[in-house]
Amino acid sequence: MLCVLIAGIVFLAFDIRARDERDRVAEVLDARPISNIVLLAGRWLAIAFAAWLPLAVLAVVVQASGFVVEHLDLPAGVPAEPVSLATFVFLDAPTALLLWSAVVILMTAVLRYRLAVAVVVLALLGIYSWSLFATPLYLLPVVSGIANLGLLGSEMVPRTASAVDLLQRGSILALAAGLLSIAAAALQRRDANTRSSGLVYGAVLLAVAVGGLGALAGSVIDQRDERMAWRRAHEALLGEPRVDVERLSGTVSIDPGRELSIDVDLAVRAPEAMPDVLRFSLNPGLAVESVHLDGAEAEFAHALGLVTVTLPAPLPAGARAELSIRAHGVPDPRFAYLDSADWALDEPLLGKPLVLRGDQASLFDADYVALTPAVAWLPLAGPNIAMDDPGRRTPDFHEIDLVVNVPEDWRAAGPGRLEEDDGLRFRPRVALSEFPLFAGRFERRALTEGVVEFELLLHPAHMANVEYFSQHATSTVQHIRQGYGFFASPGPVAYPHARLSVVEVPAQLRRYGSGQVMDTIQALPGVQMLAEHGFPTTRYSAQPRMAQFTDEQWLQQMLFSAEGFGPLRVPAVGGATDNLLPLLSSARGEGALAANFLLETLTAYWARVRRQVAPGHWLRSGPAPAVPPPVRVLSRLLGTGTFTFGWYQFFPMTLEEKSAEFSFTGVDATASEEGVDIMLHKGTLIALAVQRLMGRSKIGEFLALMRQRYGGGTFTVDDLIAAMTEVDPDMGPYIGHCMREIALPGFLVSDLRVFRLPDDANGAPRYQVAVDVRNDEPVPGLAGLYLRAAPPLFFGQWGEFVHVPGNTSLELGVVMQGPPEEVRLETYLSKNARISRLPVPSPDAETIVPEQPLNGARPSDWRPPDIGIVVDDLDPGFSFVSPPEEGFWPSPTSSGSGDGEVSEYYFGVPDGVWYRHGDPLTLSWGKYRRTLMRIGAGEGKGRAAFTADLPAAGNWRIFYHLPGSTASGRSPPPIDTVALAFRAWDSFGTYDFELVAGENRQAVEFDARTAVSGWNDIGTFELPAGPVSLEVSDSTDGSVVVADAVRWQLVGDAP
Repeated sequence: MLCVLIAGIVFLAFDIRARDERDRVAEVLDARPISNIVLLAGRWLAIAFAAWLPLAVLAVVVQASGFVVEHLDLPAGVPAEPVSLATFVFLDAPTALLLWSAVVILMTAVLRYRLAVAVVVLALLGIYSWSLFATPLYLLPVVSGIANLGLLGSEMVPRTASAVDLLQRGSILALAAGLLSIAAAALQRRDANTRSSGLVYGAVLLAVAVGGLGALAGSVIDQRDERMAWRRAHEALLGEPRVDVERLSGTVSIDPGRELSIDVDLAVRAPEAMPDVLRFSLNPGLAVESVHLDGAEAEFAHALGLVTVTLPAPLPAGARAELSIRAHGVPDPRFAYLDSADWALDEPLLGKPLVLRGDQASLFDADYVALTPAVAWLPLAGPNIAMDDPGRRTPDFHEIDLVVNVPEDWRAAGPGRLEEDDGLRFRPRVALSEFPLFAGRFERRALTEGVVEFELLLHPAHMANVEYFSQHATSTVQHIRQGYGFFASPGPVAYPHARLSVVEVPAQLRRYGSGQVMDTIQALPGVQMLAEHGFPTTRYSAQPRMAQFTDEQWLQQMLFSAEGFGPLRVPAVGGATDNLLPLLSSARGEGALAANFLLETLTAYWARVRRQVAPGHWLRSGPAPAVPPPVRVLSRLLGTGTFTFGWYQFFPMTLEEKSAEFSFTGVDATASEEGVDIMLHKGTLIALAVQRLMGRSKIGEFLALMRQRYGGGTFTVDDLIAAMTEVDPDMGPYIGHCMREIALPGFLVSDLRVFRLPDDANGAPRYQVAVDVRNDEPVPGLAGLYLRAAPPLFFGQWGEFVHVPGNTSLELGVVMQGPPEEVRLETYLSKNARISRLPVPSPDAETIVPEQPLNGARPSDWRPPDIGIVVDDLDPGFSFVSPPEEGFWPSPTSSGSGDGEVSEYYFGVPDGVWYRHGDPLTLSWGKYRRTLMRIGAGEGKGRAAFTADLPAAGNWRIFYHLPGSTASGRSPPPIDTVALAFRAWDSFGTYDFELVAGENRQAVEFDARTAVSGWNDIGTFELPAGPVSLEVSDSTDGSVVVADAVRWQLVGDAP
């Protein structure tokens, strides 16, 4: 909007002098004793006011409309946050409009030609707009002139104009005045003032403006450099021995917006000899008043966020000491997550939108206080770095007992809160490695279920949804009991605190971690952070109710929506189960990050809650990948984005290939984004395998054993393997191999068998689905079936998952009520890349086979039959050439071979080149992994070739593998279905084949519209020994050409 108004200023004022002369106004003005500066200043203010007035009117209309919409409870529209709107309308916009008015007036005075004025000013405006999107966020306050541009606004803690903003606006006004003074001197009109005086005044004002802006830039750069200095100092001490804190107690006093005071005692033990000093991290925003060691005043220094206490005598290994620290001040939110791979404020507007998950690690406002463990507002043994990497820094679990003083009308939340007569006391029942504290003027609602109190703390202005869902209180309570019963259930994996506090947090509070992963952090000990721009401010009451739902049922749907779709599509309850174990214990040493991820995932599964990972590099602006730049810009300015887990069901093929080079605990997830993806990918598949093999009951036993042994402490990867093996001895070989080794199992599959069994005792039909599976690699794996029934049943059914030792065959069977429409072999972490979809034969419903039903697995002596020579699209014998590049979108892959890297196909990419299609639900061929190549219909310039070295001359029968009559293996969708958008380019037509043997080339006709799912016979040919190729071009009367696999069978050998 502001850019539009500035452009309007250009067209309003670029020919103002010419208009004056044309309308003979110039003669009147020149006859009056008005100085140039007065004349131009009047025009300057008038032009800026004329541009500002529509903005002010629009702001009033928008705000009034928002209030009307809110009052009428309409589904779209809300009033703007008033402080931010007022700052923009009365501070930011006038300053910007005055500056650009001065620029236009200067250009009008200097340049004679009106067109030149318009072109130059619009070019400057374009450069300025580009700079806004290319400048890092930490420098934007100096460049943009718009307060908090690119940052999320908040109603809880409104972002006001800072001192930096005010100084910047003053500098911009000085710049505008300087330009105006120079314009007055350059104006081709005589007045009483000399030109030199105008130029001098203008130069002075420009110097003031440049000096102010330079000082601002230097200040923000110095702040960034200070943070980097903290990081270097703490990284240098990461390997230094540190004491083990056994207990932290004391008093915390909060004077909101003014001062935090701490007076704490730390009982410490030296795990190894400490000869000279003890080091603790403490936020540099706090000034240390005193330090006492065993009751005596100790010598100390506090610099770079490190409190260094000089020991009067060496502290031998195993010795204990008592350390007392008093400090006060306001915590600096920059002193957190020092080892983050990316910093939100270092990114430009169109870079990684990390800032959408908050940019302040702590808040200490007059109306709200959030003290997260990351800012080290309490003394922390050792450096404040690698806090999210237990492989580099072992977490320090200790007892906590703190008295917290807050204003009388405030509430506070944290683990182990006790209400006492003299104030608030926080004494968790279990040892913790971190202590969060939130305080504010919250409205409170609470529900006690079993021995746990569920507490909801919201901003007083955000209670509308609570009232809405309270319309059916019984239903809402029942939903909470069903969804969160695991918190209230007693037992060895019970929730460890008396209270779970769900606390609303302002939008600017950072809710993601550090390191390379930068995963979402919503769960802290005893506290679940609830983002402001989620449940608290979403107007569920305005959502139109579907007719098929009753009021109560619709409320249930809205509750599910509130839980599952928080800001950026991260579930509002994400991470809540971490309190059951992951926040009470941690892995240490090699593979610790991977082991913790597996433990978190299994804990969420046991509690029947989805574990949603959301690493920072998965976050993108816009609703989907590859959206046009204008959409990205709009989405970024509106504060919207999406994680890639909302786009794809499976990881890219390149990741699958790369992950085969590392073991789960051997991949370095701290080194690169690719390492993070590999760890998450392998960890997710291992977790799925453990869930299928052990089941929820045994996983609960495993978690209970881990908490019993290692709660309040740490464990190694070997400890985790041993505990799982103790609960389920059959898991020993599999989990030990998956955690430590690189080699993967690989599964071969027989043809699927489907036949009807005798009906059950109630006369219901039964169908046997059976398949032989062989693990053809020497390492252990697992396998199981997923089946989806044909209409009218439609239901999905899981078969039993079983261990499959290396070089072993098993027969898997499942009994269904009806014939299956789809069958998948699930192998998770394997060379098959998790899933192989199997062709399903049509059973004879009239023929009953009197066999014993098989539900599960039994030994088999099956071996894959010899089917001849097969060349797959992943084999070295496959090659392709894409058509020459045309248009503005370059071809991602122009040529290659089967074992080379090829761009992966996704819906929406340009279809005029060859892509590898790796969707595991497509019925393609492969020894282990099943893929195919595809290209959109063309003119014959794109070609693919399958080349085999035939051992003998003779008559060879050639088969071409296709997924079915379409590229997806499904029938083309009806024209009136939404699915058409996704399958429109899947239809086959005639294929242009050429059989090449030496110098001989033979055209072969094939109508792919009649193709079956699997091997299609294209004919028998007399061929010589040696290299022979079957080539297929992109020339077709269909929509797509598929190159999957070719089989050569010597006639006489064919089965």
